[in-house]
Amino acid sequence: MIETIALVLTGLSITASIFYYANIIQNADKARQREQLQIRIQSADLPYTRAWTNVMFKKAPTREEWAKIYNPFTDPDLFADMIFIQSRFQSIGVMLREGFIEPELLFKIYSPHMIMVTWEHYLPNIIFKRKEVNDPNLHSDFEYLYKETKKRFPDIIAKTRDFE
Repeated sequence: MIETIALVLTGLSITASIFYYANIIQNADKARQREQLQIRIQSADLPYTRAWTNVMFKKAPTREEWAKIYNPFTDPDLFADMIFIQSRFQSIGVMLREGFIEPELLFKIYSPHMIMVTWEHYLPNIIFKRKEVNDPNLHSDFEYLYKETKKRFPDIIAKTRDFE
């Protein structure tokens, strides 16, 4: 009789532990979803939108033109916008690579076309900077974001010229 009670209590303890663990996982998922929604809200903020528009509507197809347009001495505000956008996409790439944001949600927040166009706009400068500082991994998470986007949306054509 005591053995039966002990077995029943053990079974109940295991069942309770499973429900408790499932509840913890569910709460963690909800917390993660809240964080991802916060990212979504931030992606639509006015400073980001202004900076992205300011950067992307400048014609800079070559490194030489890039250096003239995004010069911190001639236009510090535009230069700051350029760095802001570049840092944003680098951070998004880190979040995607590390699994902090689900790809499905990411591509609802940022359109694949926007990601690809932004990378292609920045590419001449990134190539130059990688050589200049001898760091082939400079902005590698931004590049990772671009490659993952291209892999998931191979039919999207995004050229920087779309905004000229």
